[in-house]
Amino acid sequence: MIELIFRNLFILYLGAFIRFLFHRFIKNNKQITFNFILNGIDKEKTKEDEIFNARNELMNRLYAFAFFIFIIIIIIISQWK
Repeated sequence: MIELIFRNLFILYLGAFIRFLFHRFIKNNKQITFNFILNGIDKEKTKEDEIFNARNELMNRLYAFAFFIFIIIIIIISQWK
């Protein structure tokens, strides 16, 4: 159970870090912070804020998943040569 929790947190933080790097350096958005990308809106008061936070967490996980798929493809391609 502890492994699942730590693995889940690792995926969330990895996705948030990749999204932060993307927004900060590729999109050149200097106002964005890592905390905002990781947690979303701090004090959610409306239903829209809750939806935003859920979508934010999902996007973090999707970025981490895409990163792992990219790494696996690179490893497979490097093994063929």
